[in-house]
Amino acid sequence: MKRKAKKSGNNERWLLTYSDMITLLVALFVVLYAMSNVSESKYAQLAESLNSSLGNGVLSGQDSLLPGKTGLLDGGKLLEQSSGDTNTATTGADKNKNGISTTTQTGKDNNTLEKEEFEKLRDQINQIAEKSNIKGNVTMTTEKRGLVITFSDKIFFDSGKALIKSNMNKTLKQIATLLNSTDNSIVVEGHTDNVPIKNAYYSSNWQLSSIRATNVVEYLISNCNISPSRLRAVGYGEYKPVASNKTKAGQNKNRRVNIVLLYNNVESE
Repeated sequence: MKRKAKKSGNNERWLLTYSDMITLLVALFVVLYAMSNVSESKYAQLAESLNSSLGNGVLSGQDSLLPGKTGLLDGGKLLEQSSGDTNTATTGADKNKNGISTTTQTGKDNNTLEKEEFEKLRDQINQIAEKSNIKGNVTMTTEKRGLVITFSDKIFFDSGKALIKSNMNKTLKQIATLLNSTDNSIVVEGHTDNVPIKNAYYSSNWQLSSIRATNVVEYLISNCNISPSRLRAVGYGEYKPVASNKTKAGQNKNRRVNIVLLYNNVESE
């Protein structure tokens, strides 16, 4: 009998698996090659974008997002230093939205610069007071809240009245010009002694002090172009004395008008 011939099987099926593996390897090498040739400039742009979205960027002393380099942000721009460079980059910064002062290019924080600016204003106001012959009726003090300019009430108002004297117009305008050189908030405060008021216009010292402060604020707005959003009028009556009301001298000190130029980090209270 003749033997049946064996049917030949498909002995080349392994080629399909082999070709699939080769295709995957080629794809892997293409990806690796592409990753190794990323443009450094594009990578820097990506790093800068990430740092901007995170807030303050890469801080001095921290590693840069770029390999082998350290960096920091100056106004949103990435400054690079080679890791072997020993020079220190310095930048300036402004006060952030939370009111935290940072160091400027001059090495002084914003609070220090503001205090220096207020001291200059103080000197200039002193010169105006001296030329206007009211220096003995004007005092200035620097407090935690800002620069306090104190005027004796008699140079602003007649006794028991709230209308600003016309001879103070020129002086007040000159002082307002200096105040307008800043954008700081301003509080005008009216104060009296504890002697009860006796006239037909005002029912109490509190009312008198409030209307006096309001009249000064309205004058600064109408005649000196100070923005109303910067101003606030407050009347304290006899309730915030700076001296004893038992003497005439003390009463004279307590009858006053304060113009307070506030520091930027102080809210109007």
